[in-house]
Amino acid sequence: MKYTLGKILYFLLFYSTLMFANNSLATYTISANKSTAVIKEPIIISFKAHQIDHTDHMYFSLKPLKSEDYSIFLLNKEVNDSKYHDSATTVTYILFPLKQKKLHILFEFIIKTASDKAIKQSYVDDHDDSIATSTYDTKAKLNAIEINVQALEHPVDLVGDFQLSSKVDTTQISQFENVNVHYTLTGKGYKAEDLNFIKNKNEAITLFKNVYSDINKLTKDGYIIKKEYIYALSAKESFTIAALKIKAYSPTKHLYYTLQTAPTKIHVKKIDTNTLLDKEEYPKKKQLDLQYYKNRFMAILIIL
Repeated sequence: MKYTLGKILYFLLFYSTLMFANNSLATYTISANKSTAVIKEPIIISFKAHQIDHTDHMYFSLKPLKSEDYSIFLLNKEVNDSKYHDSATTVTYILFPLKQKKLHILFEFIIKTASDKAIKQSYVDDHDDSIATSTYDTKAKLNAIEINVQALEHPVDLVGDFQLSSKVDTTQISQFENVNVHYTLTGKGYKAEDLNFIKNKNEAITLFKNVYSDINKLTKDGYIIKKEYIYALSAKESFTIAALKIKAYSPTKHLYYTLQTAPTKIHVKKIDTNTLLDKEEYPKKKQLDLQYYKNRFMAILIIL
């Protein structure tokens, strides 16, 4: 019994010492800018760590655990190690929740320490100017970030603050010409994917599509987006480019809105195909050169 109690007391003492040793290396905090959000609303997660044990050099490694419930990206990492054995690190992540549920976002946080001797030795051993430092790694406990993710009340195509413009280069074409339709989407929010502005329900209309991304940059407000969608349409008869309606939700304004364009009538001028046919034979048939044979015949007569 005494042996068992002794083991328990030893374990508790060792565990307490271990936790204290981990916490005594550095101070660190992690937080999110919001605790509730809707699906695809950007969430900023901030992490700060500061070295308090100044015995050795110190580095901080922070990695989010992957999950199908959200997508997370590194926005920024700043390291301040200008002072001797006194390092501070600030890390910023952006997270987009993808499912309606209570999220528990976990990170792997490791405190890496290296002695002056190890740092010096890494410079001596490496001849290609790279630094491969031998470190002592301590896995530190980090509380999970909890986010309550709510579903949108109405289905939408976009989440964020966007604007849409459209332009048609002409409203009159022939049967053998194209009309080009340009849609330009700009704004910020969750990335715009799989958008289809013109659906070819009419089999008589030939459709060609191309997408150009001028801007697709990730920031604290989400993706800064500028995309141009170009459609080339051709048909044998007049048709109408249907009015476009895209449903969206703005998390910053907490409202649903619609991006829309007006319908456009395209007049197709018919062309008589008979006027396009070239009645002259091409290539021309070679005509019989009688003069050539006449000269040969005369030459033969002279020889005879």
